Amino acid sequence: ISLAVPIAARAEESPVWIVPGGGGAWIPNELGARETRPQIGGIFGVRVAPAWALEARGTYMRSPSDIAGGPALHLPHLEGNLTWFLGGDRSFSPYLTAGAGVAYFRAQGASGGRKRFDYDGGAGFLVKLGEKVSFRADARDVRYKVLVPGTAAEEFRHHAEVFAGLSFGLGGAPKDLDRDGIPEKTDK
Repeated sequence: ISLAVPIAARAEESPVWIVPGGGGAWIPNELGARETRPQIGGIFGVRVAPAWALEARGTYMRSPSDIAGGPALHLPHLEGNLTWFLGGDRSFSPYLTAGAGVAYFRAQGASGGRKRFDYDGGAGFLVKLGEKVSFRADARDVRYKVLVPGTAAEEFRHHAEVFAGLSFGLGGAPKDLDRDGIPEKTDK
């Protein structure tokens, strides 16, 4: 976040945003829980250049056991991503995102769980709905090691997920299309 101090964005862009949302995840079979589940989460982003941002992403899901009466799996994960908005500040912008973080697997009722390093990559799009509000949607592939059943070995597995939410821009000056110093809403 210290890289965000010299923000190079134009005045009408929000230098910071939050994106509450949700989606779905497809977790590896080896986790012993239902593979397809809904998840909730959010993004906190900071613009570091006109088309680049650092984003913290967090999600949470709970998945019932594959075995009747077995404990449910709780899976929160947190990541830091570098995101490239290919359309810059246009009304529609596809983007690419990649990063790394940690996933935490805990069976319901257990006193502890397993932390695993994860890395991810994905693509999405942003559609501006107003000066400070946008709709975002993306799909990502998250990879982490899981224990292979019947062995002591761990192998990397894919965890696909989709996410959508409303992005709320924070800060930045009001839009001024003619650059006369008077915000567009009050300019006549």
